[in-house]
Amino acid sequence: MEPNVHEPKSENISSGAILNDITIEQNISSQFSSSNLTSPFDNAHLQNPLENPFLSNHRTYTLKSSANDCNRSNSEFRIHSLSTSCLKYTLETNTDPLSASEVFGDVDLIGTSCQMKQNSVLSESNLLEEWDQSLNRFVLPPPSPHLAFGRTGNREEPPPKLPNPVPSTNSEEENHSFTIGESVGESLGRPLGKSHISATKILNPKSEFQKLAPFLKDVNSNNFARFLVRCLKDCHQQIPIFGLFQLLYSDKYPEYDYSSQSSGSHVENTSFCESERKGLQYCDIILERFRNIPARRVAKQTTIQKYQLAGISFHEVLRTLAAIKIIFSSVVELEYNSMSDSRVERASVYKVYFVICQMLIQRHTASRISSTNSNETLILSNSSVGKLMKLIYPNLMTRRLGKRGNSKYYYIGLAWNQEIVTKEVLALLDLDIPSLRQHFSRAAEKLDKRSLSESYTNTKIPQIIQTNVSKGVSNPSVTHSKMRWKTPPHSFVEVSSTYPESDCSPRLWKTKTNQVPQKSQWSKETMGKSVLFLRAYNIDLDPLIENFSKGNFCGGHQKSLASTFFRAMSTLHSSKSEEDTYMHLYVVILLLVFPMVISSEDEIPRYGKLELRSSIQQCIHQSEYDMPLPSDFDNRSLRAFTGILRSMLHLVDLTMTKIQADCTELVLNKMVRELETSSLVQGKDSKIHSPLEKYHLDSIILTMKALDFKFGDPTSETDEIYEIDHISSLAKVLVKSINMTKDTMSVIPTITRSEGLKHVPEDLPYQVFIIGLKFFHEFTLVDPIMLKVPIAVFNSIWCHVSNLVPACNFEGFLNTTSCHPQLPKESFKCCWVLCSMIQEYLKILSEIVALSTALRKLPEKSWMK
Repeated sequence: MEPNVHEPKSENISSGAILNDITIEQNISSQFSSSNLTSPFDNAHLQNPLENPFLSNHRTYTLKSSANDCNRSNSEFRIHSLSTSCLKYTLETNTDPLSASEVFGDVDLIGTSCQMKQNSVLSESNLLEEWDQSLNRFVLPPPSPHLAFGRTGNREEPPPKLPNPVPSTNSEEENHSFTIGESVGESLGRPLGKSHISATKILNPKSEFQKLAPFLKDVNSNNFARFLVRCLKDCHQQIPIFGLFQLLYSDKYPEYDYSSQSSGSHVENTSFCESERKGLQYCDIILERFRNIPARRVAKQTTIQKYQLAGISFHEVLRTLAAIKIIFSSVVELEYNSMSDSRVERASVYKVYFVICQMLIQRHTASRISSTNSNETLILSNSSVGKLMKLIYPNLMTRRLGKRGNSKYYYIGLAWNQEIVTKEVLALLDLDIPSLRQHFSRAAEKLDKRSLSESYTNTKIPQIIQTNVSKGVSNPSVTHSKMRWKTPPHSFVEVSSTYPESDCSPRLWKTKTNQVPQKSQWSKETMGKSVLFLRAYNIDLDPLIENFSKGNFCGGHQKSLASTFFRAMSTLHSSKSEEDTYMHLYVVILLLVFPMVISSEDEIPRYGKLELRSSIQQCIHQSEYDMPLPSDFDNRSLRAFTGILRSMLHLVDLTMTKIQADCTELVLNKMVRELETSSLVQGKDSKIHSPLEKYHLDSIILTMKALDFKFGDPTSETDEIYEIDHISSLAKVLVKSINMTKDTMSVIPTITRSEGLKHVPEDLPYQVFIIGLKFFHEFTLVDPIMLKVPIAVFNSIWCHVSNLVPACNFEGFLNTTSCHPQLPKESFKCCWVLCSMIQEYLKILSEIVALSTALRKLPEKSWMK
């Protein structure tokens, strides 16, 4: 029976009906604090606000009932909302300790409705959030045996200001008194995170994580941030920011029973208490589980498409976890109040995050040294931080405030945590992001350079990538000249590496249709020695080699490229092998895959090349995320190996590029015509060079100056004529190779018609690429001048020349009208793909040649272990 709110007379209403219609709010924090759950009333004010300023008539009722009015066994309730006129209700509970098992106490309810409708009807609405739907169900104790509901009178008063009702956090109290409409704190603006929500204290990190571990089965690359927010939501106060950053990005994994102390003079001593150490252990467990996710996915799903959907970048996990902690620590949520002025500018939230990240990077010496050129990769974008804000504070309101033309977006109900966002940080918020980046870059330059140089000097470098710089050189100018040109950190190519005298082609160029490319003699010999060497370590690569020779690139779970490489690496780890042993494994895998990468679709069908691509990509993922590396393992050579595989992945895609069928012959004729024009010499003077020769001469001179290279002895003054002769000879060799390629290209249409085909093959970039490779290996590399040119110099020259070709091709269409509307587009596409293939091929070939050369230089005993 409903109360007749329109008539002033007093009446009684059945308490059973009232219990089904009225909102019953009790202090249930004692039930949630033991399970680390969130009270269902935390966000009630956003879905069911408890004030209506347009209602002025307030009527107060008292609810009393006996035990017979309600089923004592059915004590599970759902949250309801009132839709009548204003009802103010209070809840007071006094428990009799003698009858606590049967009687919970006396309850008085005074309530105020939030909405007004024409009919006085009680409506039901479920306020449980989707995120905590499985957690926010609670059981109320049985009602008191004395419950009655009667009207006590009317009062005319303005509606009270009603903040969000938040239950008490004291779970040990037996007497509870709470009135909605009464401020919980003495002052407005008290942070929810500190005053109203009891933070979870991590006593046992493993058991704490086990509560959330079942959700890992549904975690993927799209929702892992939501899972991390859930992990840190209730325990972020126990995790120190600097300790977490040290855990994420330190080269040396932090121990938790120590006082962290960095070597830099600008870094303060940092010690962690017992509670903070357990918080860091909790984060370490989270990180370890994310490290193992890709391996678990590969075991269940073999296709690369499914693997990519489930794969999570560990780099993204690291910087997302750091961003979540910084957001939790830098801003605090305040209790809702319409009179308060708690707001934070939305743009300032990202600036504070950016400033704190930069401060952590500068404070943490080890991370700054290991990633001097990639500090920006540790910082999320503005949009990513905005998405995290929505996950952390899902009910956060944003408002655009300010005068027209100068208004800005603000987060309502947030305030800065002054312990983290200090005056120093706030003073930088007036700068934009580029200015902040410049500010911290200047600050980094002022740090102690001596400590940085000592860190570089003490870094252990493998023998394969060391530069041949003598330590006893007394001439400082010579030392400066040699140290200026250094080997890249993740490359097998040394400063002095050159292409061999013998033919180093990775495959035979003459093959039949539907026949897998055969290995060259040089490739067979190099692979054979390394395969025999690895057999001494019980590593058998013959099944993998046999599968590739048959064109079977998947090979099943046990014989695939990724699984074979993973088992071989695990075997070498367990036997504590030296760095040279891993190089034998790398060279076998690379020489096995490389011929297949540069094959045509006539040799390996398109579906086979897609399988090859998937196999390579899966091997890269396992090498980067799933490989169990020993603590003393220097993974620079492994990174160089995965870098070569990535280049092969790109080259596979380029070889499958096609040109529009009706444009292929037009594109080919245009390329031949441009090469003929660029090879013409204007005039009869022998000293005048053709435009093509000028391109190569300029590229050679620029590269030699950039790398400080001379054909003669760098320690002595060589004759200028000697240098000019060698530069001219090298340019003529390169130009002649291009002209030979051009002559072969010009007969492609004739060969096509003789075979009965209507158009030149659509894979025209690949056809020209293969023709160029034949002359490169059979003519260019056998010239004696190539033995004097280091690999790095030669590759740089070709890179510079190949970058000019697409630009010149594009300029040819600026003031002309083409005979086909798609000719400019397809012509530029063909030139760009061709030059990209040349660059990737030279990069891969040079790495393999340098690696095989380094293995031949090893002592014979290392081959005969």
